[in-house]
Amino acid sequence: MQDVKRPVREALQQLEQMKMLESSYAEVNKYQNLINLFANLSYASELMADEIGERTGQKTEEVLAEYFQRAGIDVE
Repeated sequence: MQDVKRPVREALQQLEQMKMLESSYAEVNKYQNLINLFANLSYASELMADEIGERTGQKTEEVLAEYFQRAGIDVE
């Protein structure tokens, strides 16, 4: 006897796999957006440190180190 529901089961399995992949892509995109956000925040921090450094005569790295220390961020 032929399994007539087999093609339907296989199609459903393929759809389930596609759904898992789509969800994986959504997760990857979410993390990529977070990475981009932190990169932009880092760039904004450097721009602000540059400006503060110009006003105070400090190097950008010194300004960043000071603010990172105040924020409790360990920089080595």
